[in-house]
Amino acid sequence: MSYVCPFIEFLNLIRQLCFPDSDHFELYASQGTMFFWTLIKGLLLFANALAILNEDRFLAPRGWTLGELHQTGRKNSAKGQIIGLIHACQYMRFPLMLINTVVILWKLVSG
Repeated sequence: MSYVCPFIEFLNLIRQLCFPDSDHFELYASQGTMFFWTLIKGLLLFANALAILNEDRFLAPRGWTLGELHQTGRKNSAKGQIIGLIHACQYMRFPLMLINTVVILWKLVSG
């Protein structure tokens, strides 16, 4: 008996439920890479949106700074997790610029 990854089994189950006829699945499976690329670009745009938020002018008046988060001690709350994500995206601005440059060049070359 061979081992099959539970994630692969889950994907096969979804495939059987959504596409009972295998001919239709092959049509949509070829678009899977396009979906993945669109998802990556969407996540990159979201990270860019979080990276450009100004902490002094936008986040501080609303109480969404790391300093206030440390004062209240609510690091594991939903608000704390979002503040941490915003701070991480702002911290990673230079790698985001490099990734944006690579994506722009890739889109220029590939069309």
